[in-house]
Amino acid sequence: MSSAVIFSDLHLPNFKNDDYRLFLKTLASFESRADISELWLLGDIFDCFVGDQGFWMELHGDFWAQLERLAKAGKKVLYFEGNHDFAFKSIAIRHGIQAFSEGRCHLFQGRRVFLSHGDEIDVDDEAYARWRKFIKSSNIRRAYKLVPPALTRKFLVPFAEAYSSKRKLKRDPEHFENEVVVYREKFRHYAETVLRERAYHAVFLGHSHMEELEVLGANSFYCNLGSWLGEAKPYAIWDPEKQSVPTLLNCT
Repeated sequence: MSSAVIFSDLHLPNFKNDDYRLFLKTLASFESRADISELWLLGDIFDCFVGDQGFWMELHGDFWAQLERLAKAGKKVLYFEGNHDFAFKSIAIRHGIQAFSEGRCHLFQGRRVFLSHGDEIDVDDEAYARWRKFIKSSNIRRAYKLVPPALTRKFLVPFAEAYSSKRKLKRDPEHFENEVVVYREKFRHYAETVLRERAYHAVFLGHSHMEELEVLGANSFYCNLGSWLGEAKPYAIWDPEKQSVPTLLNCT
């Protein structure tokens, strides 16, 4: 018996609000559970976490300490970069966490699973595609390390939060009702293509902020957890030996 726990798109702020404390409490509850072997974080756990500066450890050291405790308890922790949290690989390594900049295949209990934040799907948004390529380029990643922490605190965090607010508004279904069906279909089509062409058993994505759990074949499915921007605080747990699809839960 071995389960994976999955989170994405919490968009936690750079201060300790109720969601932040709830998330840490939930993670802590997994330490002693023998039935949980892996934790998958699919990006945008934070609304702004860019680079591997010590500044971020001042803000979120308790989060990384909790991940390290899970790793020491024998849990495999996989953290996939989002478009709000990235370029922190050295921090992850120091805490025994595996971090990935792009989606990838993960073998879990003999099942081929594709894990990704999912922002690479927005390639038809040309402005966003250019922005993503720029902020995740190797030169910019190196530049993050040279930015003084004081400048990060004073300029990067406010800029990212302002940019994030605009993106969240665009992602809110209430503000683009006519595009919801198209956007859902884009992610579903991507999942179907991955499952068909690469022979995966499951696809887990984030980024869209739209909850989806759909069987897309005799033995395959697509799962998206939505986000924590509303009242619900979703996560999933999946044991392939017992469940054909994950169980969607709500942190309380």
